[in-house]
Amino acid sequence: MFHDDFGIEETQEDYPPAITRNTRNSIISSAEKSGWLKKRSKKSSNFWVFRYFAFVDNKLYYYKTPSEKIPLGVYNFDQISFDLQVLPKSNPNMLILVPLNSSHQLCLKSSNLSDLQEWASVLCSSILQSYGKHNNLSSLSSKAKFWKREIVFSKDLPGLSETGDLLLIKSFNQKTQNFSYEHIAFLIKYPDQGLGVLHLSSSNDINILMWDDFIESFKTQQNFEILLRKLRVERTDEMLLKLEEFVKKVDKKKYRLSPVELLQRTNSDNISEEIRGYSAELVASIFKYLGLLSSDIPANMFSPEDFSIDRNLVLMGARLSGNSLIEFDID
Repeated sequence: MFHDDFGIEETQEDYPPAITRNTRNSIISSAEKSGWLKKRSKKSSNFWVFRYFAFVDNKLYYYKTPSEKIPLGVYNFDQISFDLQVLPKSNPNMLILVPLNSSHQLCLKSSNLSDLQEWASVLCSSILQSYGKHNNLSSLSSKAKFWKREIVFSKDLPGLSETGDLLLIKSFNQKTQNFSYEHIAFLIKYPDQGLGVLHLSSSNDINILMWDDFIESFKTQQNFEILLRKLRVERTDEMLLKLEEFVKKVDKKKYRLSPVELLQRTNSDNISEEIRGYSAELVASIFKYLGLLSSDIPANMFSPEDFSIDRNLVLMGARLSGNSLIEFDID
């Protein structure tokens, strides 16, 4: 059992407010478990801060507030092998997540002891069943501050992706010195052939390029990021047949720019909203055809940003996961 003798040095932050449906982001809204916990600060072993935690898709996210779109950190149990420690052994009052081959630890407490017990049960069960634990994975934990951003290695993507997952491509804007969303592509998983990318080709057609060929175009580019958003949905035979019908209808349809040509432009202000919207219109049309997106808004009204984690896109009978940055260079 847990006891309540915390000895916590509180910060000057106000106690976190109550959470309503309207104040939660899309990740927290779909979480299996979420709530406020006290996280040990790196400043001092006796200094604790409130953070809002959400467990979903075998990942533990935390935010400063539940309305923020971008997490302060994320721990992916399918990418790293973790151990969960409950301390002290007699009268425990603290949970510690310990990643394999890393000096980093996540220490958590709560004034609600029954809630802390629930968190311990959820995390322990997830860790024991996770891909990371079963395969003793630790390559990601060797990266500095690995928890600060969701990462997936390009070599692992074909095994991790499913039909309907999205690639969001961002290019660097010299004027704002930031990355902005410029393109979106739709992934199709073939049982025997691997992972295909439905996108705008260099010949200005819509076609399907296999993953290895697709990323070859980007490896030499320095001014881009590619993000993965997984589609969480029941993939029925009917849905896959409808997708096959859609692909046949749009095959070889003409557009004017390819994603690589978009990325080679150093100033995204030079790219018209009409051109930027072509890829988003394609993905929106697919989602509408599959019955995942309402028909209230025309497909040509969507932009790549609308499919990003920055927006709370409402899907029917489905949802999109958080952003995972695709990394090409692996030690």
